[in-house]
Amino acid sequence: MRHLRTSVLLFVLTILSARGQRPLQVHDTVPDFSIRQILNYKAGKPDSFSHFQKEITIIDFFGTWCSPCIRALPNLTAINEQFPEKVSIVLVSTEGVKQLQNFIKSRPSFPFPVVVDQDSSISTVFLPPSYPYTVVINKKRQVLALPEAISIRSENIAAWLNMPDTARQIIAEKKPDEQTSPAPAKKTAEPIAANTDLVATGMSSVSSQALKISQEYIYAAKTGSDLSSITDQLKGIPYTNLLEELTTDAAKKTFWINIYNGFVQASLRNDPEQYKNRGRFFRKKQVTVAGHLFSLDDIEHGILRHSKIKWSLGYLSRLFPGKRERELRVNKLDYRIHFALNCGAKSCPPIAFYQQAVIDRQLDLATIAYLRSETIYHEGDDAVFLPAIMGWFRRDFGGKKQMRELLRKQGIIKQEASPAIHFRGYDWSMYLDNYKP
Repeated sequence: MRHLRTSVLLFVLTILSARGQRPLQVHDTVPDFSIRQILNYKAGKPDSFSHFQKEITIIDFFGTWCSPCIRALPNLTAINEQFPEKVSIVLVSTEGVKQLQNFIKSRPSFPFPVVVDQDSSISTVFLPPSYPYTVVINKKRQVLALPEAISIRSENIAAWLNMPDTARQIIAEKKPDEQTSPAPAKKTAEPIAANTDLVATGMSSVSSQALKISQEYIYAAKTGSDLSSITDQLKGIPYTNLLEELTTDAAKKTFWINIYNGFVQASLRNDPEQYKNRGRFFRKKQVTVAGHLFSLDDIEHGILRHSKIKWSLGYLSRLFPGKRERELRVNKLDYRIHFALNCGAKSCPPIAFYQQAVIDRQLDLATIAYLRSETIYHEGDDAVFLPAIMGWFRRDFGGKKQMRELLRKQGIIKQEASPAIHFRGYDWSMYLDNYKP
């Protein structure tokens, strides 16, 4: 059944791509959509979204595995309490009912109805490029803004309430150090989609034991579930089986990104103090897979970066990598892994776990989410400030020339632009904070 559902969703995405569907923009009109299942709502069984509409309606796409989403909830709760008659807030999640029910139950004062979108029929209309993804609409279902949920203030609500029917963009307040230039809309780029295949919490039917374990591992780590049983399974995979299952770069990237992220999330949730010595944290051999111990550096630089030396800007490779590293590593380095490892950005790609069948689409999503969250473009000064990791591993990205091409492709700078590139400092506190619910 899950395989059929995935096939149907991929077919839908093919159709959307063919007709050039794009993410929602300010001024667009949101269609009314049906609601098949809703949680945390006691006033009947609404069959469509229009049931919830007020003068201002806030639709927030979130995941229980997404730390930035969870950190935005107190701010949305405050808005809900300040404007109970005029503002309606509805959450949408592609996760399973049981996981969502457990999440709601753990928060007794949780005030929001949650629309269950397991088949992603709603998500394929909105195409959220990252989580949390927040859409503010008026009574006519016109999009007024696409703000950061955590940054919405009462002044924004007042402005939206006083806004004429002809919508114009108002961006939610941001602190001065959070200001970024909004990315211009892409006209011909392939659409970004969050679908069941990308964000579903039910494990897809994969033949590979190792890949299935890696999916369960990262999802359990992200949601704070018990990892003991999955950790034992991970340790007990026969090494020969691991080699037989991870024969392609797609399989290798899927498996090791899930394991790396899962271990980091679980470790920092349990003991954030260990992160004070970051060098030791990444060097220590503490991840047991198939009976062998790996460090996070082993996974990132040895396996996923094809035996690159960590501190060389990506220009130097290890001369004599060990036999195990040679057996497990990818054949070709993919710069997108830097955006997939440890969502240290203010927003996350709408991906609960990585899957071999759609790893390329997922890595594209991770790239878009990270770049749009962390890039600052000063068009007037002809300068762009890129995430620190792009400076640390600049050769992985092909140097500054290819970085500009990447920014053009993602619509962050204009096609004719060639701004000076600067690299931002890395905010380690934000990185660590992304693992706190």
